[in-house]
Amino acid sequence: MRPEATWAAALGVMLVIFWVDTVTPYEVAVSVFHTAPLLWAARAAHRKALPWLAGAAMVLTVTSFMLTAQGDYRAGLINTALSVTAIASTAWLILKRLAAERASQAAQRQMARAARLRPLHSLAATLAHEINQPLAAVVTSAHASLRWLDRQPPDTERARQALARVAGEAQRAGDILARVRNLAQGIAGPQVAFDLNQAVHQMLELAMPTLRDQGIDVSQALASDLPAAVADPIQVQQVISNLLLNAAQAMAQQPVRLLGVRTWQEGQLLNLSITDTGHGFPKQVQARLFDAFWSNRPGGLGIGLSLCRTLIEANGGQIDGQPGASVGAVFTFTLPAQTQACT
Repeated sequence: MRPEATWAAALGVMLVIFWVDTVTPYEVAVSVFHTAPLLWAARAAHRKALPWLAGAAMVLTVTSFMLTAQGDYRAGLINTALSVTAIASTAWLILKRLAAERASQAAQRQMARAARLRPLHSLAATLAHEINQPLAAVVTSAHASLRWLDRQPPDTERARQALARVAGEAQRAGDILARVRNLAQGIAGPQVAFDLNQAVHQMLELAMPTLRDQGIDVSQALASDLPAAVADPIQVQQVISNLLLNAAQAMAQQPVRLLGVRTWQEGQLLNLSITDTGHGFPKQVQARLFDAFWSNRPGGLGIGLSLCRTLIEANGGQIDGQPGASVGAVFTFTLPAQTQACT
């Protein structure tokens, strides 16, 4: 349900409570039930809207007290004061909870950003440390060979030995670069059978506070008869999480925010697609979507989609991004399905 519809429904329930409170005696504290629609609306309402809902509930409570024509006036006054206090306390607690959730989400985003940058920092540090020694040896041996050649007569044998060390250290530097490149190619982890739909549910559950806070409606069309996927489940969950985060960021400034997740099987491949109603991307940049350090989003690092492609391909699948039919984008990846021969 859209946030606006939730607020309207909450106000409707409050009006019903107001009517019941007005036609019942003072002794019946019906107005305290205004806290229920407040708690319900808190799941979708924006932080700035909650005080208005709480204020409306308190105004309705006081107005009902003034319009009630039967019962003990003193009991009604006490019940009204208690109801107003309960409404205000509930609203305050909801706002505190939402603030705590936003702080937690901000910390999670910061941790996720640090996690995505950590491999680059580690890669750069490893490269700098490992290649420094052979380069230093190359420089030292090169200077030594020059000194041997500057002698009169030149000591060609020792110069040849120094140049041989230069060649050996240069070869070692090349081997180090090749090893670091292999590490950056995202070699897949252990390949096991796992439930792809369950992986989707887990990632959606983790992302739901962020999606709900941004007013994003989520629809799921997960095939019920999917066989198990065969891949590294942790890496696949990382890809799903990345795509969900990208979709949420793409819809941040959009009036309509719809996110769809779908799974299905084609032959021996399982498919998962994530659609959004974000700003999308022009067709001409499609070929660059998965390039490292290139981003279609201002301020983007250009790491997420590149990492997604590396992980999916390392697990025997493919990933693709397409503009949406009218708005947004569609990202789809495939994974091998478990066959009867798999154990």
